[in-house]
Amino acid sequence: GYKKVFLWTCFVFVLISHSLFNLIDLRSFAAVLTYFLIYQTLISGLIAGYLPILAQIFPSSIRYTSVAICYNTGYCLA
Repeated sequence: GYKKVFLWTCFVFVLISHSLFNLIDLRSFAAVLTYFLIYQTLISGLIAGYLPILAQIFPSSIRYTSVAICYNTGYCLA
């Protein structure tokens, strides 16, 4: 399910994040391309799990407002 995808993606992200940023230090096109491919794959896994979790947390009568507040608050703080 989406919760497993989200948790595994978070776990993998924590494990390889330092290695991913070391790829940028190589300063070659292939290294940067590899970084972006892996990074975007991980972000896709996070989004695939994050949005259904948010939809499940809130009741349908306030779901759009609640999700919008969560998303925009996180966006402002990042």
